[in-house]
Amino acid sequence: MNDIGKCKMTIRVIKTICLNVIKTSIYHAEELFIRQFWKKLIADCPEVKLHAVYKEGTTGNFLNLWLEKSKNVKWNSKMKSKTSKAFQQALLVLTGKEKTCIKMMKSYRRFLIMWNDEKYMMQAHEFVQDHLKGITSDQVKKEMAGMGRKMGILLKNDKILNMYGQNRESE
Repeated sequence: MNDIGKCKMTIRVIKTICLNVIKTSIYHAEELFIRQFWKKLIADCPEVKLHAVYKEGTTGNFLNLWLEKSKNVKWNSKMKSKTSKAFQQALLVLTGKEKTCIKMMKSYRRFLIMWNDEKYMMQAHEFVQDHLKGITSDQVKKEMAGMGRKMGILLKNDKILNMYGQNRESE
């Protein structure tokens, strides 16, 4: 192998190492963010901790596991309010972190659907309306609009659906 071949091979190895470091760093950043999200939420509302415990390394599955364990729990107004606010604050911070933002948004939407509470669905719709304009990522904007649209469908509110260019008949 000549010197040029060795250089190309070395560059490929360095690129692979760098990509692995970046992927690992992203995973650890997401892990830290989810852990901090959970710590703040249970500090604000200790009742939430009664039906889920955060375990390190469950980043990708924690929100799903928490939702599953929460289905058989009676959610009071304080728990819903604190959880909803925590999700909204997280989404505001995550707008530049596309994958994590979308993961949190989908989890928030699933909690709203599980609660089936008009008050929190309307708050979610208002949150989307207030913050949709400021989103720069097309994918995050699409998911956020989808969340607002879903709230309109669940609320059976044609005015909300019209904001997203839909009506109930098209669903």
